[in-house]
Amino acid sequence: MRTLFNLVRLLIAIVTQLPFALFYIFASGKLKEVVKIDIHANALNSSVLPPPVGFAALCLLLFDNQYFKSLYCHRIRRMRLSQLLPHRHFLLEIPYDVRIGAGLKLDHPFSTILNAKEIGCNCRIKNNITIGNKNDDESLRPVIGDNVYIGAGAIIIGNISIGSDSKIGAGAVVTKDVPPGSVVVGNPIRFL
Repeated sequence: MRTLFNLVRLLIAIVTQLPFALFYIFASGKLKEVVKIDIHANALNSSVLPPPVGFAALCLLLFDNQYFKSLYCHRIRRMRLSQLLPHRHFLLEIPYDVRIGAGLKLDHPFSTILNAKEIGCNCRIKNNITIGNKNDDESLRPVIGDNVYIGAGAIIIGNISIGSDSKIGAGAVVTKDVPPGSVVVGNPIRFL
């Protein structure tokens, strides 16, 4: 019975998400590799998904995970026809020019704005995050390194860099550079 349920769920996911998933088929090799890494990063922590496998896993993630769908739509946005697809962003805002590395994991990013110059590979971002510019100047945006964890409610603002393998604690307000491998908490930030 469980197998039948999973098969029906997979068929529904493929039928309903086919317009979105077709862009994966026609994407460039580099975009496909990034999406494969995203699928793997997001499917590993899911109890309802089978092990990450190609097109079926993509359709299931698009069907089950609204945050993955927002990230995926951000990635395919450069493909002209993708702009015809209707998509709600679920209170997650990612401006068009943000460069995002492979493997980004968004954990329930309600009320989250990711307005960075660049976000590195394998980052993990929680809810209520603000990453943005300073004084409404788009050139003054942060650069986030690889393998960075950003806790709930953190604010990262200005022309700063967050070093790779750093951890930003929940509620931290970061307005200055964070060296690689650091742990920061509080407002104003303290290094642990």
